[in-house]
Amino acid sequence: MKKLSGIVASLLFVPALGFANENKITFDQTGGITEIISQAEQVAPDLIPVPASSIRPEEKVSKVKKWTVMFYMACDNDTEEWGVYEIDALEAVGSSPQVNIVAQLDRAKGFVGSESNDGDWTGAKRFYITKDPQSEVGQTQEEIYYTPHVSQVMEDLGEVNMANPGVLRDFVMWGMKNYPAERYALIMMSHGTGYRDGEFAVKATNYDDTGGSMATSAIKDALKNLPFKLDLIDFKACLMGMIETAYEIKDYAKYMTATEEMSWTPCWSAEKVMKELVENPNMSGSDISRRIVYHYGDYMDNDPQHNPHPNATYSAIDLVQVEELAKTLDALAGTMMSGMPAVKPKIKEARAKTQRYHFPWHVDLQHFAGLLAGTTQDETLKNAALKVVEQNKKAVFAEYHGSKSAGSRGLAIYFPSDYPRGGYTNSLGFVKNYGWDEFVNKFLERDASSRLIP
Repeated sequence: MKKLSGIVASLLFVPALGFANENKITFDQTGGITEIISQAEQVAPDLIPVPASSIRPEEKVSKVKKWTVMFYMACDNDTEEWGVYEIDALEAVGSSPQVNIVAQLDRAKGFVGSESNDGDWTGAKRFYITKDPQSEVGQTQEEIYYTPHVSQVMEDLGEVNMANPGVLRDFVMWGMKNYPAERYALIMMSHGTGYRDGEFAVKATNYDDTGGSMATSAIKDALKNLPFKLDLIDFKACLMGMIETAYEIKDYAKYMTATEEMSWTPCWSAEKVMKELVENPNMSGSDISRRIVYHYGDYMDNDPQHNPHPNATYSAIDLVQVEELAKTLDALAGTMMSGMPAVKPKIKEARAKTQRYHFPWHVDLQHFAGLLAGTTQDETLKNAALKVVEQNKKAVFAEYHGSKSAGSRGLAIYFPSDYPRGGYTNSLGFVKNYGWDEFVNKFLERDASSRLIP
C-alpha cells in the first residue's frame, strides 16, 4: 500500500444463455504472424525447489520446438466434466513436429463417470497430447467427448493440491525441462474470482475441492524465477481479467488473456486455437492471444449447440504496458483524493454508469475513466482520467464483448459502492505499490486502518 501525496463466483462454467447479435471485437494493427521468433527471455534460477520425483532421469529431453503449450486443469471440483472434455478436444489436433501440447488434469470424484469413455479415475495425471484419429476439429462437443483419451500418461501424480503454487510451478518446470521450446504458453483452467485473496471459499483461481484455491498474490510464487519467461498466460476462469491480476503476473509473462465477466462453457475452443498454431507455429505470443479472443467471440456468437451469453467478454493484454497503466491510475486516484469532497458527486455519477460484472464491485476501468472525463469540468481531473483511457488502449490490444457488456474495454478494477466488500490485502503488488485502495477508502469515507481485510 502506497500513501499518496497529490462474491463467490462458483460458476466458472455455466450453460450459455440467450445472446443478442450485437458484439464488438477489436484488434490493433501492430505485430502479426510475421513477427520474428526470438528465444524466450532468460531469468534467474528458480527459488522454489522442484520435487525430485517430477523429472525422471530416464526421460529423454526432446529437441527444441517452436512452442510448448501447457494446460493446467484444476478440475478437482464441479468443472471435472470440462477438464475431461478439454483433453478430448486437444486430441482433435495433437502435438506436432513444431508444437508440444502437454496437460496436467486433476479430477474429482462423483461428477463424471464411465459415460465419458475415459474412466472414472481421480487424482492428477500428466499427458503428452497426441492426435486421436477418431476426433476432428469441427465435430460437435458430444462427438469429441465420447471418444476415449489416447494421449500417453507421462506421470500419474495421485492426489495433489492444484491450489498450491508449488504444484503449479512443478508442472511448468516439468514442461519446460522435458519439452523445450522457443515460446511457452500456460493455460490455467478452473474456477475464478479475480483479485480475491482470502474472503471467499474460492479465492482467485485453480480451485481444488481437497485443498482450497490459489490466491491471486500466490500465482507469482509459482512463476517467479522460471528458467524462461512465458509468452502467454491465459485464465480459462471467471472474472480474472483485472488490473490486479495483470499487475501480479506482469514480470513473468509477455501477454495475458482473460475475461472480466463470468466464463461460459467451453470458453474459447482449444482445438481451434491449437489447430491454427500447429498449422502456423511461427505465431508470436500476441498472435495466439488474438486468436484466443477471436475464437471466444466466435463461439459466443455462432455456436450451434448452445445459446451464447450477452454478457460475455474476453481480452488480450500486453503486460509490458501494465506498469504504466498502474501509474496513470495512481495519478488519477491522487487527483480524485485531493479534490474530495467537491468531485465526489461526479465520481459517483460516473461509477453508477460504468460497466459492472458478476461482482458489482468489479468495474471496467477504462469505461469509468472515460465517463469521469466526460462528466467533470475540472481540467486536472479530466486530463488524469484521459491518460488512463489512453494507456488502457495501449495495454488492451484485442477485445471482445457481448451486447450486455457494451462498456467493457478489457480490464476491470476493484471499485465498490459501499462496504463491506472484503477490500484488498497488502499481498497484492498493485496495492503495495500504488494508491487506488487509499482512494477507494476515502471515497467510501472509511479510514483505511479500520477496513475489513480478510
